[in-house]
Amino acid sequence: MSPSHDADAEISRLNALRELNVLDTGPEAGFDAIVNAVAAALGAPIALVSLIDEDRQWFKSRIGLDVSQTPRDIAFCDHAIRSADPLVITDARTDPRFAENPLVTGEPRIVSYLGAPLITSDGHALGTLCAIDRRRRDWTAQEVQHLRAIAEVVVELLRQRAAALDARRLSREVGELSAELAAKSRFLDEVTTLTEVGGWDVDVRSGAIHWTPITRRIYGVDETFHPTLTNVIEFYAPEAIPTVRETLENAVRNGQSWDIELPFITAQGQRIWVRAVGRPVRIDGRVTRLVGALQDVTQKRLERETLVRSLAAADRALSDLNAYRRALDRYSIVSVFDSSGKVLFANDRYCEVSGYAREELVGADDPLLRRDDHDEAMIETLRSTIRLGNAWHGVVCNRRIDGELYWLDTTVVPLTDTDGRPERFVTFGFDVTDRIRYEQELEIRRVEAESANAAKSAFLASMSHEIRTPLNGVIGIAGALARTSLDPHQQELVDLINSSGHVLDRLLTDLLDLSRAESGKIEIIAEPFDLAATITSSAMLHQANAETKGIALEVDLSPSVHGVVLGDGVRIGQIVANLVANAVKFTHAGRVQITADVSPTPSRPGHADLTVIVRDTGIGFDEASAERLFQRFEQGDAATHSRYGGAGLGLAICRALSDAMGGEISAVSTPGEGSVFTVRLPLALAEPASVATRPAPVVAPPPEAPAGLARSYRVLLAEDHPINQRVVSLVLESTGADITCASNGAQAVERFRTQAFDIVLMDIRMPEMGGLTAIRLIREMEAGRGGARTPIAVLTATTGGDDRKAALSAGADVVLVKPISPQALIEGVATLIAAGAPALRTA
Repeated sequence: MSPSHDADAEISRLNALRELNVLDTGPEAGFDAIVNAVAAALGAPIALVSLIDEDRQWFKSRIGLDVSQTPRDIAFCDHAIRSADPLVITDARTDPRFAENPLVTGEPRIVSYLGAPLITSDGHALGTLCAIDRRRRDWTAQEVQHLRAIAEVVVELLRQRAAALDARRLSREVGELSAELAAKSRFLDEVTTLTEVGGWDVDVRSGAIHWTPITRRIYGVDETFHPTLTNVIEFYAPEAIPTVRETLENAVRNGQSWDIELPFITAQGQRIWVRAVGRPVRIDGRVTRLVGALQDVTQKRLERETLVRSLAAADRALSDLNAYRRALDRYSIVSVFDSSGKVLFANDRYCEVSGYAREELVGADDPLLRRDDHDEAMIETLRSTIRLGNAWHGVVCNRRIDGELYWLDTTVVPLTDTDGRPERFVTFGFDVTDRIRYEQELEIRRVEAESANAAKSAFLASMSHEIRTPLNGVIGIAGALARTSLDPHQQELVDLINSSGHVLDRLLTDLLDLSRAESGKIEIIAEPFDLAATITSSAMLHQANAETKGIALEVDLSPSVHGVVLGDGVRIGQIVANLVANAVKFTHAGRVQITADVSPTPSRPGHADLTVIVRDTGIGFDEASAERLFQRFEQGDAATHSRYGGAGLGLAICRALSDAMGGEISAVSTPGEGSVFTVRLPLALAEPASVATRPAPVVAPPPEAPAGLARSYRVLLAEDHPINQRVVSLVLESTGADITCASNGAQAVERFRTQAFDIVLMDIRMPEMGGLTAIRLIREMEAGRGGARTPIAVLTATTGGDDRKAALSAGADVVLVKPISPQALIEGVATLIAAGAPALRTA
């Protein structure tokens, strides 16, 4: 579009705006009702009907703003009228078009803006209907559509207003014209010389013509001009000359009079319209003379044509109003009721949706609300709002005439009298029954799904506890057996038991992690941790397996990775370990490489993005497999599962953990050439002070000669499962432990009351009295005695974070999760006794 075309379009737009005669006019109830409705419907503190002229935006109606106009060059509405679609601004402070705008940096401090252009049927954007908020808003598609629909109402209201003004002006003009014509008619009846009407006389026999001065003036000739029948006819427009000649012949031959309007060209070449009136004069039955009058009716004809066009425009406006009413009847439910609640008007759509006839509604109590169908507080809020002259918006539930419920998204707008008191109320409603029923159905399904998920999680947690308890016995006994003298075959059998037990333990852990992820209960704990050490140690867990397969396991960390950061080091380590395990599993030759890098996040000072990449030279996978790879219980294909086994949970857990930490994980691969897994996670940079306050790590002594167990020590073991009692006894007795067993919490408290112990090993779930209650009673007993604090380690088969928190809160010093290997149990007991209970506080 060229600049000149833009200028022409702007001139045309401004002309269309001026023709409405609305600029700089006073407040009007219709426009005020609309901005009140918009503010209420969208929850916006500011709503405006804004019109844009050459150099300003002027507000026909406004709410929440004191000024009546602003310069055009800073107006948001000037941007909105450049498109047929609404202008949607979520946050003007970050929008380069508006960030420095004085209306953003100063009053009224605009942050969010939603403006629908007011577009006429001729395509002219006159201004906008807009909603403004001083806070960030994500405007919904429904709010945008709602504002667009109301903007069409504003345009229609402007058109109605202009049509009404035109109708009043035309009425005055018609009255004035009628009065003028009547006065002239009376004047013609009363006088013989017509003002501004030329007279003429023709002697038929001699052809002599007599003109009055007015006739000469109409012809545009002076006294020297000599009129004849030939030359006077030639003054008429060419298309009118045949009519003139025929009229004169009929007058002479048949005695016919005439009164006609014809186009005429004056001596100066000006084209006008004249009214020619004449009649024949008979003497002895013969026409001897023709007399008549000539009047310039150009102006009156133009006025008549203007009047006809105006009346046609009024008819079109009325037709448009009827079309608008039909549109309202089709899409909107509209009613009007008075201050007493009596219905004054109900449109066709209201009757159709409710099932009531209009005669049943008008004059009756408004059926918009049924007291037995709505919360009393909602009804009172609606009534108190509209009584104060404010618009109300909400969803109401109605009953049809047959008793069936339906829902309306409703706006109630009060119309006030001259004293500002509401005297009538207009309601606009849209039938949202299908949406409400769909939402209700979704809510039912959501509750059902949450209930099913909770039941599944409870089942998995219970099964985990029930399986881990005997599994602890299997692993513990196998570990104790491994510490005895065995021949090679026996050692192989014990190793197989250990390996199978740990695989089963890992599968249980994966299932519970996945269950927590699906229920949104993964707990992310942000603590200072050594990032490089976490990644390296997690990767090197699989060094032995890689060496067995003859592949290289390489860890290459960027300098930016070294140091302490804030995040969940346990979960990050779990992701790295799963990815490396997966890479080693599917790689038979070559290498597995782990790289990591940390880069600052420009938009968030003090934060950074961690990128971990795991590359392998393994079997790879195709695009179809990539789609399923991160789904639970999925592997590349059936052949992969058949050959390599596994539950297909590791990558699903990686994705769940990365999502919970606000990160992302992806994979690319080429079959036969290897795969690349990339994890990106947000981290916070640790302050030096947070690093300094981290407790010094406790280094456990070697399990074969634990320094803390150099002497005989006394252990109180509270465990209800006989096998687990025996497992712990077998493991610890070989290190010099003197073990006293209790089958429930009550027995454990009584044993502690009468005996002294170096350490307490406490199960959580036991009959009669649970472990948490027993721990609290032991700590109370110690406080009453005033003696030293005895280390307490909790043994639990539940891996959830809730048990850990509850145990530490009750007074435990460490939480050990079953199944526990003999080495881990010995190290934990030795470390706890040697380092002192309060220093550990970790699982």
